[in-house]
Amino acid sequence: MLEQADHMSESGWQRRFEDPILLPDERSLQTFRDAVDYITGLPKEKSDLPQWQVAIEALTLRSRGSVLPLGSALPPKTDKRPPSF
Repeated sequence: MLEQADHMSESGWQRRFEDPILLPDERSLQTFRDAVDYITGLPKEKSDLPQWQVAIEALTLRSRGSVLPLGSALPPKTDKRPPSF
């Protein structure tokens, strides 16, 4: 699934998102580390869905030094809640 890359320092993984990602259960993802922990905890049947594969790819690219914003990998927001996957 999501590879742990050596290219991103621990402080980099603790970098905060400009806009936290709100989850359906009212929790929020504040940092890249939060996003990695959340995605790697998804059941396989969910993480195999195309929308999660895009998010995993975005985090993998970011860990390798790409400046691709994570938000560009997510569907457009109508509010601050992600769509139900």
